[in-house]
Amino acid sequence: MNTSIEQIASTAKLLGKKLGVVSTVSVGGAPESAFVYFIIDDALNVYFATRAGSRKYKNLMQNPRAAFVIASEHPPQTIQIEGDATVVTDANEQQTLLPDLIKMLSEGGYVRPMNHMMDSELVFMKISPTWARFGDFEVVREEGAFREVSV
Repeated sequence: MNTSIEQIASTAKLLGKKLGVVSTVSVGGAPESAFVYFIIDDALNVYFATRAGSRKYKNLMQNPRAAFVIASEHPPQTIQIEGDATVVTDANEQQTLLPDLIKMLSEGGYVRPMNHMMDSELVFMKISPTWARFGDFEVVREEGAFREVSV
């Protein structure tokens, strides 16, 4: 079965997850991962907010390559994305997607980890996919549990 970018993006939205894991590489070459609140669009672009003083931001400014993972336990599914991260500066992207990110960061009655880092400016990031894979482990399929897509 051919899985499309749109099918993976739709699945990501259906999972209803707001938290994902972004992985970066430090200046010294060490892997570093962090949970982030995110929004995903129909082209599998991942948007998240961070602080300019965070390790992930500093890492991405040195090396824009990033990996992003969303997982669900029930049903057991994963979405893995690799791509290049950039700071969102386009006004149209900001107006369309970033109000939802800001809302996500302020709802729920508790303080998000990023809000503890008040020593630096808020930055909105975008990971544009270069590779993506959907894993569905709910049932055994002839074609296997993993389906990669061309991006």
